[in-house]
Amino acid sequence: MGRAVDFMTDGSPWVITQDWYEKILSIAQREGDIEAALKERGERLDNSIKVDLHGGVAVMYVKGPMFPYANMFDQISGAMSVEMLIKELGVIEKNKEVHSAVIAWDTPGGRATLINEFSKQIKNFSKPIVSYVVDRMASGGYWVGAAADKIVLDETAVVGSIGVVSGFKRQESDVIEIVSSNAPDKRLDLETDEGLKVYQKYIDDTEAVFIEKVMEYRGMSREQVIGLRGGVLIGAKAIEAGFADEIGSLESVIKQLNEEYSMDLDTLKADHPEVYQAAVDVGKREVQASFEQQVSDANNQVVESKSAERKRFNDILTCEEAKGRSQLAMHIARSTEMSVDEAKKLLAASPAQASKTAFDALDAEMSDSNPTVGADDTDSVALDADEKWARDFSAANKSA
Repeated sequence: MGRAVDFMTDGSPWVITQDWYEKILSIAQREGDIEAALKERGERLDNSIKVDLHGGVAVMYVKGPMFPYANMFDQISGAMSVEMLIKELGVIEKNKEVHSAVIAWDTPGGRATLINEFSKQIKNFSKPIVSYVVDRMASGGYWVGAAADKIVLDETAVVGSIGVVSGFKRQESDVIEIVSSNAPDKRLDLETDEGLKVYQKYIDDTEAVFIEKVMEYRGMSREQVIGLRGGVLIGAKAIEAGFADEIGSLESVIKQLNEEYSMDLDTLKADHPEVYQAAVDVGKREVQASFEQQVSDANNQVVESKSAERKRFNDILTCEEAKGRSQLAMHIARSTEMSVDEAKKLLAASPAQASKTAFDALDAEMSDSNPTVGADDTDSVALDADEKWARDFSAANKSA
């Protein structure tokens, strides 16, 4: 039959509706060679994923059967690559313009590989995400779509088909295989009851994972899930049985998500008090943290400022230029905001302060044409010397 049929009948589990399994097998049987089938078509279908952005809502479309990886057979059957869907949804989640997402489903399911991984990605999606069923979300499609926050469907859309199928091609009569003694189940003979029993367990174990995931995602009992018996439900009946949540349109879903994101505080408080309170609590914590950080920064600035001022004060008083000018240096340090460099320049341009000894005071007094005589001679001489120093300092400042 060729590689395409081998792909369909290699014993891999499929989570797909019967009609599409048969349709894909029919496509595979048409040509034993995939490249020949592509050549006959004369074109290659675009396997890229369609994503639209409506305001802050990203809509990703999943149409057709789902295969694990992109390949030429996908292009023949119009299938989607699950690997590409996973990557695209990751890009949507990281996009800052997107506040929520919708996956628009029209799929019969597909091969089981990567389906569970895809469903986990949707379950752990960090933004609101809704499954909208355009026509059907069946089998593997339901496995994945059930992981969304909500399932909305058209009145005529169907969901379900929870179960696993598989197919085998009969061994060619001219092929002889020898299987090792300790691995009899490595090559099952499905024409025997024993072989069928072993493989049936494998299929049932895969189905058990499928059922458990639906129970987890939808909050349903095992009896509810298996009660569907692998069938599908339409519109309102699917909602009644717990397999969907609302009847609606894609436009209504997009509108609701955009409105919820832009909801004002009063509406949020009235309609979603728990969310409102949670937001208030987060805001309080953030404000408190910001206030505490500002106080801490202010305290650090005060400490740094005091430390810098003490250093400036000390550097001015102890600099070389302050020698013989201690009073001026003290005045500059205490009463001005001059930097150390500015203080040094001023001190260097100022006359050194004379030492006021008794001899200096007497000499200064005697040099005056009318010396002061009396009990307060020494004090007067010292006062005149201070006044002279002040005059010299003023003159020096003017010349500087």
